Amino acid sequence: MRIEDWIIGGHRTASGQALMPGTGWIELITEAAVEVGLSLPVAISDLEFLRPVLVADGGSALVTIRLEPEGDGLRVSVLDDPQAGPNVTARIETVQKDQPRGVVAPAVWQKDGQGAAIRSAQDSQMRFGQRWQVLRRYAITGGEGMAELALDPAFAGDLAQGYILHPALLDIATGWAMELVEGWRPDHLWVPMGYGSIIVHGPMGGQVISRIRNAGANTAAVGMAQFDIDLALPDGTVAVEIRGFAIRKLEGGFNAGSRAKVDAARPLSPAERRLHLNISQGIPAEIGPEMLTRALATGLPQVFVSSLDLPSLIAEAALPEDAGASEGGFERPDLDGDFVEPAPGLEAEIAAIWSELLGIAQIGAEDSFFDLGGHSLIAVRMFAQVRKAIGIDLPISTLFEAPTIAKLAALIAPRVAPRDGVVAAGPRLVAAADQGDKPARRFVVDMGGTDGGTPFFMVAGMFGNIMNLRQLAQRVGPDRHFYGLQARGLFGDDKPHESFIDAARDYLVEIRQVQPHGPYLLGGFSGGG
Repeated sequence: MRIEDWIIGGHRTASGQALMPGTGWIELITEAAVEVGLSLPVAISDLEFLRPVLVADGGSALVTIRLEPEGDGLRVSVLDDPQAGPNVTARIETVQKDQPRGVVAPAVWQKDGQGAAIRSAQDSQMRFGQRWQVLRRYAITGGEGMAELALDPAFAGDLAQGYILHPALLDIATGWAMELVEGWRPDHLWVPMGYGSIIVHGPMGGQVISRIRNAGANTAAVGMAQFDIDLALPDGTVAVEIRGFAIRKLEGGFNAGSRAKVDAARPLSPAERRLHLNISQGIPAEIGPEMLTRALATGLPQVFVSSLDLPSLIAEAALPEDAGASEGGFERPDLDGDFVEPAPGLEAEIAAIWSELLGIAQIGAEDSFFDLGGHSLIAVRMFAQVRKAIGIDLPISTLFEAPTIAKLAALIAPRVAPRDGVVAAGPRLVAAADQGDKPARRFVVDMGGTDGGTPFFMVAGMFGNIMNLRQLAQRVGPDRHFYGLQARGLFGDDKPHESFIDAARDYLVEIRQVQPHGPYLLGGFSGGG
């Protein structure tokens, strides 16, 4: 998805931030259902919007859509970061249901644009593109509203491209009747939370009748509202049935965030901005093979290929780390626990490293690295800085045993000199489980869970990093203990295994330390299979 795409560029907040509309995900999910062989009508249920996908001007966003079997249907997840939780999640399945009829336009309209577009309820809080100018006339009586909407003929070509539910038309068709919310005002910004169910009988087309009903006591004072919606073709045949469309009032505007956690649209830190800049300036996939062929054809023993010319590379490398950073970093997110000031010395040093990499001005001693938005790329840089500043080498898996500054400092403290500015001559290697009377384990990492069930051991994928197993560990954890198996050679001077037989032998030694006797539950992620 690129900013030039109308679905992104035409959907902006009042401040100008472009983001994927929730109705865009509904269209993608419906198209994905048809692509994998499901036939209309399809039911989309338990659709939740967890994190927005923001796109900077001139930029783009890469998302992954995962479809996994779940009962008689499929679980769909949309992710813009494979290391984080899904942005959007829902369940889809084919249903056997007759297409209802009977939506009839009212005889008298409360407001009529006489064929021209009229302002919709959220126009004062959003900067919509021309495709969103679709509301033609409407009437609201009691707890129900009826409206006619039509896509401008200039954009009729959109429908020829195969849209089942045109996102701009669907956006206004489901959100025009905000006057149904008692106490609603035009200066309130309401954002979608999710849908209980959506039954898509067929394509919506470019002209639709929208019937919206309150599905509860919707008041602005409560800050939440639910609607039931029928979207019909001009002849009254229902194309889409929506039940339990939930929205909530966003205090302080969109930039206040739609979730308590920082990963709900947390701005990038300076270090992350530099990383994203480097990635964006890399060699595009469409020309990579050709460039590789040309490099091999030179016959030279060493060839350097860059997507930037040498002067640009020098200029980019000379940029300060904090170029463009906001003064002092971003505010600490609203986490579950209270802020605890890091103790002077080791805790304060680690907090300063986290603050720089995460771009958060104030980080507490009990704040979790993961809750602050940390992921594997940041973890690699964080431990590199710990090695440089404190003189100790730790594997990334340490974060599962010591995810907070306080716990990480407690693990490091016995192994380094007092923090008086003197660092040991060379880094001291510390295995993740090298503490107390627990047996030191280099490969098997405890990733949480409950005792009782048979433990589950999962071999990490390529490069042996277990960070990308965290989401699975959280899902499996309620039933049993989950252990990740990381590769040898991830830290220090340890050399990687040279054969599967050697790796399996070493893994099994530590697996038996955890579970002496079988049967065993073993799995592998990607290349770890």
